[in-house]
Amino acid sequence: MSFLVRLFPLFLMIAYFQQTFSQDSDWEIIDGSRIKAISIYFIHWYATSPTRLSAEDVRKLYHAKIILKQTFSLKPVLKLLDIKNFRYNIDQKMGKDIRMVIDLLLGDGTTITLVATRFHLCTFDFLWSHPIDDDFRNAFLYLFCLDKSDD
Repeated sequence: MSFLVRLFPLFLMIAYFQQTFSQDSDWEIIDGSRIKAISIYFIHWYATSPTRLSAEDVRKLYHAKIILKQTFSLKPVLKLLDIKNFRYNIDQKMGKDIRMVIDLLLGDGTTITLVATRFHLCTFDFLWSHPIDDDFRNAFLYLFCLDKSDD
């Protein structure tokens, strides 16, 4: 076996760690001071649908929508989103049945879109995510004045 062939797995591992650790800091730039508004489109966590929902589906068929523009309303939502704890996904095969679309409007006019399934909060491309729990889901039910039985 050639020397390069034996080193190939090492190169892959280095590339993975470089991707993971170098890009973690990218989320540090998304702080509350740069976000001017948040738009949230929501389909109930427990609603059934015949197909998996895309972000476009959620934007068209939402059960509830809210736009937050005041600093005092942005901060608790940003804390709940916990963007700084996103981690790079090696395996992007997680279920993509989207229930919530979150558009973060930055001061420079760009928009960063996040999506939530029942179990993960993710970037739009599903490359970055962190798990969500009942506390997260219930907080958004509360925000939209819904309960677990509303669907």
